[in-house]
Amino acid sequence: RLTPENYKKTFYVQAGIHGNEHDAVQTLLRIVEILCDHTSENAYSALRPLRNDIRFIIIPCVSPWGWDNRSMNRPYEPEVGDNDKMNMNRNLDFNHQYALSAAGSGGNFPWQVPETRHIKYVLESIGYENIDYAIDNHDGGDVMEHFWMNYNMDADNGEMVRRLVSD
Repeated sequence: RLTPENYKKTFYVQAGIHGNEHDAVQTLLRIVEILCDHTSENAYSALRPLRNDIRFIIIPCVSPWGWDNRSMNRPYEPEVGDNDKMNMNRNLDFNHQYALSAAGSGGNFPWQVPETRHIKYVLESIGYENIDYAIDNHDGGDVMEHFWMNYNMDADNGEMVRRLVSD
């Protein structure tokens, strides 16, 4: 948690729900390093308002096992079914069992595994109503791509994205 004294908004940020997406974790950790240690430098002065006005709640690596094993899906046995591979992105309540079989199972029920239950605990401890923006960082997996936020201004959430960018 990065909590300035008089913050105006709360951003929840996570990365590493897919263990093979190392760039997302490393990029998030670099952003945290800059926010904590470098906003007084001229090169990063534009980020000073983020450090001074935004409370950040961060889970830098949702799936440590996935990180260590460079695995997108987490093997849980035998409770998950569907080849005993869990895509934790599919185990969240809003995305449970999203119909993309190649991406792995969402498990038998939302929040089934410790990693997703931890996300739920963190979000509930803050209070969903107190979170202004939530960002789930992904990247191209084993492809060397670097993203902090990937968005489409013309998508259904385009207005939310425009507000985030303008804030």
